[in-house]
Parts: sequence; C-alpha cells; structure tokens
Amino acid sequence: MISGWKASELRSELIDARELDTWLRNSGDEIIIDINFCMVDTSHAGVLPQCLIIYKEA
Repeated sequence: MISGWKASELRSELIDARELDTWLRNSGDEIIIDINFCMVDTSHAGVLPQCLIIYKEA
C-alpha cells in the first residue's frame, strides 16, 4: 500500500516528459502520488525524455 491506498486503486501512465504540463492541466481531479523522470534510448528516435506518473482517480 502507498499512503493507505490499495495497489488496485492506483493508476500509472508513461508519457513524453515534454507533454507533462499538458497532462497536468488536463488531469482533472486525480491525486498525483509520484512522478519519475527517465531517458529512453530508442534506435529510431534517439534519446527521449519520459516520465511515469502514478496517480489515484478522485
């Protein structure tokens, strides 16, 4: 459990980090628990910034 929530209550989404601002503006009433940033090296597009958002729907 994270902060008293069951794992089944949590959601996650992997997005392009450059779109984080847009995701946050459009997220509505979700409770954001954690945001993790990473770089993903792809063979066709090079290195891309990604972020994993863990949240609970309100």
